[in-house]
Amino acid sequence: MRKVLVPVSSFVTATETLSPDLVRQILPGHTTVSESRRIPVYFMTSGDGRLVIGSRGYLFNTAEFGDTRHIRKLAVAIFPQLADIDWAFDWGGRVAITIDREPKVFELGTNAYAGLAYNGRGVPMATMMGKQLAELILGEDIPMPMDAIKPIPLHMFSPIGVSLHVIFSRIMDKLAG
Repeated sequence: MRKVLVPVSSFVTATETLSPDLVRQILPGHTTVSESRRIPVYFMTSGDGRLVIGSRGYLFNTAEFGDTRHIRKLAVAIFPQLADIDWAFDWGGRVAITIDREPKVFELGTNAYAGLAYNGRGVPMATMMGKQLAELILGEDIPMPMDAIKPIPLHMFSPIGVSLHVIFSRIMDKLAG
């Protein structure tokens, strides 16, 4: 499976608890947002009134956790009201990316399946995938194709490919506004 997926660093940062008025200004209704940029950005307010925002990590995929200044800067660009807010928490890890950016269902053996590769959208995708896998085990058809386990060609160069993709995508996102 290591050659079927590409690991990519993903970082998240959270503000200090914001005033209820500021929360209403930035995300009325506590909406969860996932932007349609080439480099995904996702954010929401937590139950205790923090803005939680995440995006990809560093170029060259060298760290699973690290400096989130680039995400904080993006948060302030989206919500200028956050310019003087303190940031309280940072965390990160790796997400599994596929070449086509689609989640995968693999048949591993008789009545044995794996659902994976949520491409950075783990919570909603994992919830959906659990339902799909349960239906498969019960012998039902699912609307997702069953994928063959195929290694990604030239997988050993994926860190370079990811880095080039991130550079190109950030430039394109900046040009698009």
